[in-house]
Amino acid sequence: MVKVVDLVVDSNHGPRRCRPLKTPLLHPLLIPASKPLLAFTIANEWETAHTIAEARSSFRMPLTQMSSRIIDIEHTKDDREREGMVEEIREHCLRYLETDTLLFLAPSGGVVSKAAGERTLRECQEEALTPVLEFLTTQVWPGVTIKAVDGNEGILPLSYKQPKETLETIKRWVEGLGLWDLLALERATVAGKSFLMGARVVSGWSESGLMVGREGTVVQRREVGVEEAARAVSVEVVWQTGQWGEVEDTHDVEKEDLRRQLGSAILLCTGVGLK
Repeated sequence: MVKVVDLVVDSNHGPRRCRPLKTPLLHPLLIPASKPLLAFTIANEWETAHTIAEARSSFRMPLTQMSSRIIDIEHTKDDREREGMVEEIREHCLRYLETDTLLFLAPSGGVVSKAAGERTLRECQEEALTPVLEFLTTQVWPGVTIKAVDGNEGILPLSYKQPKETLETIKRWVEGLGLWDLLALERATVAGKSFLMGARVVSGWSESGLMVGREGTVVQRREVGVEEAARAVSVEVVWQTGQWGEVEDTHDVEKEDLRRQLGSAILLCTGVGLK
């Protein structure tokens, strides 16, 4: 394990020691030794926090808060209570599959956008969805069928429901995740409003080896970058702002915050033990 305090460095005076960091439940904030990037980034959060208010801010200290949450759950002595907290996180993630941003496609045709290369919104959405589905259904959940909502049939057709086998396979996969991967999944899923993108990010970056792979398939690239993931879950916003323009201090702020959250999810699950 790595003590975050050992990595705190003062740029003017070199390394300096301070009191070890602790979680809200007073457990030592110890990061697995296989996650040095995470430990260094948490140390940097504290190095750049100049006031107590900043140190308590979830916006300024996201990795500190998420890592603390994981450690506090791990140290929960009551097995039933601990499993209840973990199950709540699993259910929270799985609910996003029902309204996944990537799976809701606009009706065919419609207006084309010059900013999108003279393409319709539907074409842009399909371009973002296809590689994610191909990766997940060949490398993570081989053979499963994932249905998208066709905008030609309405906003939410009554017939829309993922196959039972698909739901069972995905649920088993989520249940098999360790806490670091599970919290990373929750972070990426909520940030992009897409369970599929959350699964794509975690399965590609996790050091736990989450990819199963279908026989005969070749993985061209396992990791998905922050920028690529952010663009995929923001297709509609990008298309609309390309048509009508951005709202200052709204779209631009949300754009950067999305990337910050996706990046923090990657740091939670990746490590030097990457398999």
